[in-house]
Amino acid sequence: MTITVNVTNKLGRKTAEDVTTEVRSITGGVTTVVSSGADWFDKNGPRGPNHAIASGETVKLVFSVRLYGQGNKTVQVYVADKTEPYTWITPENRASQTLNVRQPWWQPYAIVAAVVGVIVLFVFAMYFRRKVKAGEWRPLRGRRGARAEGEEKKPRREREVKEEKKRL
Repeated sequence: MTITVNVTNKLGRKTAEDVTTEVRSITGGVTTVVSSGADWFDKNGPRGPNHAIASGETVKLVFSVRLYGQGNKTVQVYVADKTEPYTWITPENRASQTLNVRQPWWQPYAIVAAVVGVIVLFVFAMYFRRKVKAGEWRPLRGRRGARAEGEEKKPRREREVKEEKKRL
């Protein structure tokens, strides 16, 4: 999501130097910092590393952020001079917007495809099992059970049958 904010330093004020920017997301009373870096533009285009706003000057800040989870969220953008105390952050240097984040368009299709895939896999497994039991197909063998062609089985040792002791 792209957030664009125009910021103007009022006429007659000192130059705002070392300006900090921050985007916060509030969901269910929990505040999360989403981004603190913005692309700065002025009337001439990209601004570069100069993060100062002269008196009466307007700059455009562009944030590229990604919000996670569904539901209603409040997005707040803060712009302040680093020398200002936090109590000076007022609605003049804070913008707020409420928005609703919906699920991706592909999510319901993925859920349906997963359920159909599990059903098809189960049906094929039962078909394979039936064919193996009928002797039409050979079972899949792991590394231990597979033998090269022409190699014969080793003869099994016959177990000695122990006679049962008679109980008195």
